[in-house]
Amino acid sequence: MIIFCKRGNGKSKAEENYPVETRHPVDRCSWLSFATFSWISGFMFSSYRNGLKESEIPHISWREKCRKNTDALEEIWTRERAFSDSPDLGRVLWIYCRKRVFLTTIIYLTSIFLGFIGPVTTNFRFNFFIGVYVQTFD
Repeated sequence: MIIFCKRGNGKSKAEENYPVETRHPVDRCSWLSFATFSWISGFMFSSYRNGLKESEIPHISWREKCRKNTDALEEIWTRERAFSDSPDLGRVLWIYCRKRVFLTTIIYLTSIFLGFIGPVTTNFRFNFFIGVYVQTFD
């Protein structure tokens, strides 16, 4: 499944038509900066100190523009029409967003698991050290 439509030079059609000087800060950050929101820290600090003018607000990311998303949906729809006698819009939308749904589900289940394991292991460690402490002074 190709959603990003990469070309030979490593850029998508939408990215090639998007000027470098108007790119959103999220386009230039790594996955770790994206996950921790550290890409927005400089923007937030400067807007807190100096205020925020309309001209300082960055343009929307090319990844979020309608053109990129409609190109991806159109490609999936064309493929669906070519391989199926009765194309289904619901199936096309599921193909388009299933990676995001699965990734979000995995992250959510991991956070629930870690939220449960944290107090359990803390309680175990606390009881272990209390037991060791009590045994040594008896």
